[in-house]
Amino acid sequence: MFVENFKRKQEVHLPCYFASKLDFDCTIKQAFWVYGIARLNYSLHGNVISFDRTHGTSRYEMVYAPFTRLDKHRLSFTFNATFLRDEKVELLRWLFDNILDATKGHLPICLITYQDPAMKEEKFQSTTHRFCIWHIMRKLF
Repeated sequence: MFVENFKRKQEVHLPCYFASKLDFDCTIKQAFWVYGIARLNYSLHGNVISFDRTHGTSRYEMVYAPFTRLDKHRLSFTFNATFLRDEKVELLRWLFDNILDATKGHLPICLITYQDPAMKEEKFQSTTHRFCIWHIMRKLF
């Protein structure tokens, strides 16, 4: 039902982007979507984005992993919504492939992330990677 709902939204609102991957038993393994206005905003203000997947899991045992960015007024906007079953490297690669597809290959200049080696994805080699100060301070104290 979830997948069909977003496929219908994508057909009605062409700028929307949706991708999902199902397990062998047809349960959602990961889902990714971006609304059209967010795609437009990313093209205008997508130079620095933050990726934080530390949100708690839902009752469906999935991690919410949004990309967030600041606009020229220093207001934060969530670019996309992603649910991941787990945080394995291949799922992050799938996520990065969809980010690049949704943004038509536009790479951010800077990507702020948590301290995870899997985040140094080869697709983002030209992007400057920075660690989130909150995560650094949390590990220190």
